[in-house]
Amino acid sequence: MRLFLIGGAIALAAPAFAQSNDFSDQDAAEAESEPLLPAASSSQMIAVFRDLCFAPFPSREDFIRGMEDNVSGFRRDRTRRGPWRWDNGRFQLDYISDRMAPAGVPAPQCSVSATIAADPDHLSLARSLDSKLLIGKGKSSGRRGRNSTIWTLDSGEDSRFRIFLKSEPHGPERLKARMIIMKLPEYVIEGE
Repeated sequence: MRLFLIGGAIALAAPAFAQSNDFSDQDAAEAESEPLLPAASSSQMIAVFRDLCFAPFPSREDFIRGMEDNVSGFRRDRTRRGPWRWDNGRFQLDYISDRMAPAGVPAPQCSVSATIAADPDHLSLARSLDSKLLIGKGKSSGRRGRNSTIWTLDSGEDSRFRIFLKSEPHGPERLKARMIIMKLPEYVIEGE
């Protein structure tokens, strides 16, 4: 059994993952009252995540070069403090480098968020992500529409990465989805 000392850090870095899988009627009402962006396809979301987060990871320089070269219409939000954020009207991309991460927060990390059509469902989306990134089968959990899948990958360079996929209902026939990749801290303790 492996023990990781990053549970609290993940909750700080990615609040969406810290939420329970309980989905209340109030959550449903809030999701339906939020303005809906045009739904992206799941294949578009996976391609954005693959090209802008997964492929350059964990190199900050490769990430910056990829964002400078991207043709997806992303614009950086320079009014925010903290993680860098880009948006193109369909996708939101956040990046935290190891230089800007608060103490205890795994970094670097990169995430893509979007509203997508609810078909495919979460497990189909996880299988599609696996087939496009060749990352193997993840561990899935969920309840009442809120689902998550986690993959832990060895980079072969004494580093480990974790990929999260999170989805929940968002209005009629749509899912709010988020994909994130992060480098696990070096203080991961192997134990029984």
